[in-house]
Amino acid sequence: MDVLKFVKCSWKIILLVLFCIAVAGYFGNHPNDYNAACQVLITLITAVFSVFAGLKYDNEKFKIRLEEEKKNAQQNATEKWMPMAMSCISRLLTMQYDIGSVKEVSIKALSNIANSNSLDCTKTIANTEIGNRKNSYDRIYEQLNDDIEDWKRFFEANCQGKECSEVKDLIISKRNNHDNPSNKG
Repeated sequence: MDVLKFVKCSWKIILLVLFCIAVAGYFGNHPNDYNAACQVLITLITAVFSVFAGLKYDNEKFKIRLEEEKKNAQQNATEKWMPMAMSCISRLLTMQYDIGSVKEVSIKALSNIANSNSLDCTKTIANTEIGNRKNSYDRIYEQLNDDIEDWKRFFEANCQGKECSEVKDLIISKRNNHDNPSNKG
């Protein structure tokens, strides 16, 4: 298979081989024209041909090996991050659904409040709305926390050097700023 690729990509070398065969045929029919200068010239052409043919063949083999290594590296990377990416997508879709639910419930409750003439009815609807929003926001917060942890594990599994600590520091810093209301300006 490698030899066929080599021949396909090496038309110049094939022409050189044909030229060498023609020269050999000529000197086979006219041995008196063959002298030391011709011998040196043919030896040089053969040496140059051999060097270029070898380099071309090695380059083709190197390209094939490089493509295989690239494919293996892509497959290994995909195997590492695909489960986490799928998990994050699933959680993001869940958050999207939760946000849609909050929107629907909020609009329905606010519509009921707007149409109600009774104060007790309005309080009941408002309390229900508060409970629904709290539950929805708690689920969204948990989903986001799980996504952050997935990506944190991804970075820890794939980082090299100082970015490992940078990710940890970023998460700790952001969580400390959001958990401590006194840090907010």
